[in-house]
Amino acid sequence: AMQVVHDPEGPDLAAEHVLLTNPTAVAVDLGGWTVHDAAARPHRYTFPVPTPLGPGASLRLWTGRGPDGPGDRHWGR
Repeated sequence: AMQVVHDPEGPDLAAEHVLLTNPTAVAVDLGGWTVHDAAARPHRYTFPVPTPLGPGASLRLWTGRGPDGPGDRHWGR
């Protein structure tokens, strides 16, 4: 499952993110998966290998910069 929060109120990069949720009972490795925008020259983010997403777990890919952690990755745009 995926939820996209784009162009939120206030400073765009502070809240803009994609929420990825694994609704299955099996872990998924997002390593190597790519997310990109719809720009003419797309900005791309490729998840590092490995990026495990456990059963029922969620991960937010933030547009801006910040520290990566178990439930957060930062695109750095």
